[in-house]
Amino acid sequence: RALTRVHLQNQDVGTTYQWLVDDYPIKDLGKRGERRDRKQIEVGARYRITYEDRYGVKTEREIEVIEKKKKTLDAYCHLREDTRTFRRDRIKNIVPLQ
Repeated sequence: RALTRVHLQNQDVGTTYQWLVDDYPIKDLGKRGERRDRKQIEVGARYRITYEDRYGVKTEREIEVIEKKKKTLDAYCHLREDTRTFRRDRIKNIVPLQ
């Protein structure tokens, strides 16, 4: 905000807007939609997820949600055949299964 104010004092609005767009691009406009989808996760439901681990390795998994927490999901993972904790920010895609 402070940088924007200083820039506005020295430039016109159009130049400031262009400066913001060029120097601070919005990388992913879909983040809000992803958050909304994650909030709609239901306990007991089954999902197919794309999960990225801490090393950046992505795997496709089928899970059944046991407990939903603010930052994680506890779920039964059919790939690993065991209960796992998944960080919500590492779930890259989620699709409900019937």
